[in-house]
Amino acid sequence: MASPSSNKQDIPLISSEKLVKKESQINEMEQRLSDKFEEFSSKRGNQSRVINRDRPTEILEVNEVSPILHLLEERIRKFEQTYGKRTGFYFGLICSAILSFCCIASEVYMPQLPTIEVLFVAFLVAFLFNYYLIRDGEILPYIETESENFVAKISGISGFASIILFIYSFQKCELQTSLFWFGISWIFYMAFESCSKNSKAKLNRNQIMFGLLMIVVSGLILRPNFAPEVKMTQTPANPDDDATSTIEVDYSHFYGVISALASGIFFGYMNMCIRQLKNQNFITITHIFTYIQAPFIPVFFPLQKLVSPSLAQWVFMIGLGLIFVFVLQLYIRSCQLENTTKSLLTIPQFIAFITIFSLLLGINTFGEPDIIKLVCALVILGLSFKFSTEIDSEIKEVAPLTQVTTKGQDIPLETFKDNTTLNQKLLDDQN
Repeated sequence: MASPSSNKQDIPLISSEKLVKKESQINEMEQRLSDKFEEFSSKRGNQSRVINRDRPTEILEVNEVSPILHLLEERIRKFEQTYGKRTGFYFGLICSAILSFCCIASEVYMPQLPTIEVLFVAFLVAFLFNYYLIRDGEILPYIETESENFVAKISGISGFASIILFIYSFQKCELQTSLFWFGISWIFYMAFESCSKNSKAKLNRNQIMFGLLMIVVSGLILRPNFAPEVKMTQTPANPDDDATSTIEVDYSHFYGVISALASGIFFGYMNMCIRQLKNQNFITITHIFTYIQAPFIPVFFPLQKLVSPSLAQWVFMIGLGLIFVFVLQLYIRSCQLENTTKSLLTIPQFIAFITIFSLLLGINTFGEPDIIKLVCALVILGLSFKFSTEIDSEIKEVAPLTQVTTKGQDIPLETFKDNTTLNQKLLDDQN
C-alpha cells in the first residue's frame, strides 16, 4: 500500500506532464491558425498588405479583411480560372451590358439632367466607395514603381479627355453621329496594333471583314448624319433690286465629328496604358483613375446647363454610382487582360445593348426602334464574338521540344546530355 507521502510526490509530476501536453497543443493550434492566415493572404493576392511580424496577435485578426473586397477578388479569381483567356472579353461584354442599361435607366428616370452632372456624381461615388475598399483592405493607393504609377495617371488623363471631348461632340452634332465617329477610331487601333512588331493582335482577312462589318452594321443602327446642315436665307432688297440669297454652312457639325474622333483615340490610348499595368492591382488603378475624374469634371460644367435634381434623383444617381464602381473595376481588369483591339469591342457592343434595351422598353434612343435594328444589334454581338475568337486563334502556344528526328528515327531529347552532344549528332547525320 502506497504511503500518503508518495502520492504527494506523484502529483506535481502528473501536473507537469499535462502542462507540457497543453502547451504543445496550444503551439500546434497557433501554428495552424498562422498557416490558415498565410493561405488566406496568398489567395487574396494583395502584395501591398503589410503584416507586423513583431506582434503575433495581429496574425489572428482575420476579421480586419474587408468582406466586400474579399468577395470581389474571390469572384473575379474564380471567373478567370473558369474562362481562361476569354475572361477579358466576357468582362468587357458584361460592362457593356450593365453600362448601357444604366444609360437607358438614366434616360427614363432623369431625362432632364445633363450627362456631365450624372457622370460627376457617378465618378464621385465610385471614388469614395473604391477608396473605402482601399482603406478597409489596406491596399496602397498608388503603384510603387514610379514609371507604372505615371502610366496609370496618363490613363486617367486620357480617359478624362475622352469624356469631355465626347460631351462636347454631341453638343455640336447629333448623339448618333458622335457615337459613330467615336467608334470609327477603333479601326485606327486595329491597324496600329497590326503594324506593331511587338503586338500579338495581327490582323487577318477574317478580322478585317468582321471589323468592317461591325462598323457598317453600327452605322445601320445609328444612321449618322455625314453632311453638315446647310441653311439658305434670303435677304430683302430694294424695290428696284432682286432679293439676294445666302448659303450658311453649320461648321459646328465638323467640330463635333473631329471631337468624337479625338475622343475615341484618347479612349483607345487609355486602354493601351491600362494594358501596360496588367500585373498591378485593378483596385489601385481604379482609385487613380477616379481620383483624376471626380475633382476636374466640375470645371467643364459650363458645357451643359445644370439642373437641380430632386431627392429621388439624388438617390438614383448614388445608386448608379455604386453600380458604376464595379463596372469600372471590371472594365479596367478587362483592359489588363486583353489587347486594345479586343478591349475596344465594347464600343459596338455598347451600341448593340443600347438598341436592345431601347427596343424592349420602347425608348427612342437612336430613333424609332424597329425589328431591323434589333437584328443588327444581334449581328454585332455575334461578330464581336467571332472577332475575339479570331484573335485568340492567332495566339498559339508552341509545344516544348521532346524528341529529335534523325534519319527517320525519333530519338527522345533526354538521350542527349547537353546541346553540344545534340549538335554533334545532327552534324554527323548530315555528313
